Amino acid sequence: MLSNQEKREIILVYGESGRSLQFTTRVLQERFLQVRYSLKKVRKIIRLFEDTSSVVKPKRVYFPVRHNDALVHVVRNAVEEDPSVSTRIIVRQHNISKSSVQRILKSNKFHPYKISTMDATSRPSKRQLIFMHDGVPLHFARRVRRHLDRHLPERWIGRGGSLHWPARSPDLTPCDFFLWGVVKEKVYKTAPTTVDDMKDRIRAAFAEITPEILIRVKRSFRDRLLLCLQAIGNAFEH
Repeated sequence: MLSNQEKREIILVYGESGRSLQFTTRVLQERFLQVRYSLKKVRKIIRLFEDTSSVVKPKRVYFPVRHNDALVHVVRNAVEEDPSVSTRIIVRQHNISKSSVQRILKSNKFHPYKISTMDATSRPSKRQLIFMHDGVPLHFARRVRRHLDRHLPERWIGRGGSLHWPARSPDLTPCDFFLWGVVKEKVYKTAPTTVDDMKDRIRAAFAEITPEILIRVKRSFRDRLLLCLQAIGNAFEH
């Protein structure tokens, strides 16, 4: 475990090295042979400093749950909004202890959400599935199209297929309406200095996408489906 002084040294070297994680790790390993620095450990300390302006992890403050109707209401709302939400996400989002969340869920007769695998899907449902892929040259190969026609007749979307891409599909694709824009904004907040710096920024941008953010993206996706239906398939983003 690193001491607070060793953690502060990471921040100083990170600034000196032009905010390059890999270069920072290499310099630290050369300067302090007695301390074992890894890229993962360095990234964790820098992220902590960027989030809290400190190298010391703040202590989580939990609220007592006994006779607290407000917390019960918060937990119930979280589950009712998203029945698949995990206890871990509720703990992180609302700063309530895990044991308190579990007691509230148990007292309200909520049960853990269990994911059904494809093997558990009934055969009639499988026949209703439609496969969609993009139009890269490999996907347009005759061999690929013949395979799809044989195994998914009239049930695949792509170049050369019988089904066309849905109208306005980028408006309904989370990668288009959310992911790429968010990552680009974070990566180019300031101009990257090196290739390694660019790679570090991309990794860091993806690491900042939390389960809570993905829940909001899922809600946005549902809302966009309704907007698309209301617009009868026409453009609904302005």
